[in-house]
Amino acid sequence: MKKQQGFTLIELVIVIVILGILAVTAAPRFLNLSSDARSSTLEGLQAAVVGGGSLVYSKAAIQGQENAATAQIDMNGNGTADFNTVYGYPSHQTNFATNIAAWLDLGGDWVAADGADASTPATIRPTNYTPATNTLCELQYTEPANPGDRPNIQVQVGGC
Repeated sequence: MKKQQGFTLIELVIVIVILGILAVTAAPRFLNLSSDARSSTLEGLQAAVVGGGSLVYSKAAIQGQENAATAQIDMNGNGTADFNTVYGYPSHQTNFATNIAAWLDLGGDWVAADGADASTPATIRPTNYTPATNTLCELQYTEPANPGDRPNIQVQVGGC
């Protein structure tokens, strides 16, 4: 009788199926696609907030409020002052979360929060996100401190 060498077709198929199952379960941990997606979304939000802030500043300049320490401007053209600004840019302490929701459709995946005081920035972060120690996954917005300054808009992606 001749001695058989090699693997049967069934054995090869079983090994390929097992490797496929391992790859499907292990790949997301190695690729970390959700973290990259959150980081990219935050960078896109940063660009949108910069653009929106420029539009608000333009409206404030048209209404002569670009150098006012605090002002309310009419964003909708309906004669009602409905947007809080500091030196022409959106305030991070007063209705930032409401105003950002009007600019951008954050959906249910992101939440905006006003800054509690002048030193605490307003934030946009993932809805179901709990920051780890010393790492954040958020956009931070702070209004300008002086006339002619721009707002400080930073993205923290270390904890995404």
